[in-house]
Amino acid sequence: MLYLINGRAALIPWIIFLMGFVIGALGAGMPGATIVGILAFPLARAAGIPALASAMAANAGTVVGINNPWTGQSGIVIQNLIANAGQMPERAVRYSMGVFLSRLAMNILIVFVIFIATKSYKAKKMHVDRPKDFEPVQKKTFRLLITCSAVIVVCVTLGMLFPESEICQTLSAIGQPQIVMTFGAIIAMLMKVGPADKAVKALPVNTVLMISGFTMMMSVAQNAGLVDALAHVMSGNIPDVLLKPMFLVVAGCMSFFCSGTGVVFPLLFPIALPLSQATGINPGAIIVCMTAGSMLSSLSPFSTGGAMMLAGCPDQEAQDKMSNQLIAVAVTALLSGAVLAFLG
Repeated sequence: MLYLINGRAALIPWIIFLMGFVIGALGAGMPGATIVGILAFPLARAAGIPALASAMAANAGTVVGINNPWTGQSGIVIQNLIANAGQMPERAVRYSMGVFLSRLAMNILIVFVIFIATKSYKAKKMHVDRPKDFEPVQKKTFRLLITCSAVIVVCVTLGMLFPESEICQTLSAIGQPQIVMTFGAIIAMLMKVGPADKAVKALPVNTVLMISGFTMMMSVAQNAGLVDALAHVMSGNIPDVLLKPMFLVVAGCMSFFCSGTGVVFPLLFPIALPLSQATGINPGAIIVCMTAGSMLSSLSPFSTGGAMMLAGCPDQEAQDKMSNQLIAVAVTALLSGAVLAFLG
């Protein structure tokens, strides 16, 4: 990649952003950030780009990709939630497009701010020789990755194109990244393309258990009546002018520790749309604020987005340093988002 851009190292964060967008748009979901990170961190380190800049670029590009309303996993989920939770199928496409465009603008802004703050623009031009051809083991690994990615894309696309077909829906369920890539990892172990024990030790088990546990807890709270309690508090005690920033902050605080698509959206969408009708506030604005809060706080190392960024970083020292940086970025971004929501 450095060879193709003629050694212009300052362009690397933006190339990483584009890589994340493509992989996310192809249906990889948020795990795509880890795939991009594994490629991005060594590339950025070789070019003198700080780890935070490459991590944010990988995450931001993937987030934008998965939120497009045509092929992105989150984009399609949001579109379905709007159609079902608010009984507004005719507005679902328009509102989900609003979510996509807002995330595109926010993530470009975040990457730009981090790009300036980390002085990545000062990365010097490098002399890069033409890369050597892949070795046999690298060719095997590359073919395996391409095959797994193709299976995911085909299965997910069939599920979207033929929603009435039971076979296509079954294939779409089986062809999820976590399932296909697990089989790919097993095949890689059998092919002995690398040390399996080293790969297993690199898995972020503690982070996975934490996110899974919090997601389970939120599911229990939802069944225990949390939705009704939140609706009661927000409908009777909050001035209309604060409703949009409040939704952004509430979604952000929840997403700090769990998945927005899997937990926060199903919990808050049933509240958001009835409240917008009761107060006269544009439901599209509330949806954008709610999804924005979830995205901004997901940059924390305790949430899915931050955890995926850390999982893609092979350097333990860089991981430790970046954890604190991600908390600061997530809090700053969430507070800035709340101010923007208040200003309209």
